[in-house]
Amino acid sequence: MTRILLTIALAASVVAGCDTTDTTGPVTYTSNDLTYVEPDECDFFINNEELVAVVTVLGSTVTMVVQSVDNPDSQFEVSADDYDPMQNDVTLTSLSVNNDKDPCVVQLDDAFRLTLDNPDLSLEEQDSLSVTWVHAEMDISSAWMEACSLDADGDPLDEILWFVELPCSGEARLSMTRQSEAL
Repeated sequence: MTRILLTIALAASVVAGCDTTDTTGPVTYTSNDLTYVEPDECDFFINNEELVAVVTVLGSTVTMVVQSVDNPDSQFEVSADDYDPMQNDVTLTSLSVNNDKDPCVVQLDDAFRLTLDNPDLSLEEQDSLSVTWVHAEMDISSAWMEACSLDADGDPLDEILWFVELPCSGEARLSMTRQSEAL
């Protein structure tokens, strides 16, 4: 009888200690094999660019901070709030606005589809991930329509204000490898 009570008490303490909202991570992944899929209309991706991504899982929310090793100022965050550890992939997104080229305002839309290389393990337990990254840019200027490429009268600018003609999009593929906790 004592063994049965001890077993029940142990099982109850294990169950009480489990919480589905526990934070897992952060887990750091790196990649140096980024390859863009033609065409890269935005001229955004850099082949073989070395990236660092820090992934944190909080219940069904996944957040990933991505940073270029060569350009640390390029850091940005993507996330998803519908992560299910039973699925083999998760798509993390980010929508941001760049208004550095006034009156040109550009919406930047990024989506990272993380595919688990080992479907028997959860995202935070993966040694590697296969990633498809889709990037899109669109003129959302409110001063006047197409302010990135047209003047206030609707005439083409001699030189567009943004880096490329909008809208544009591109896709890249990469593999991410988990780094030791010492990173």
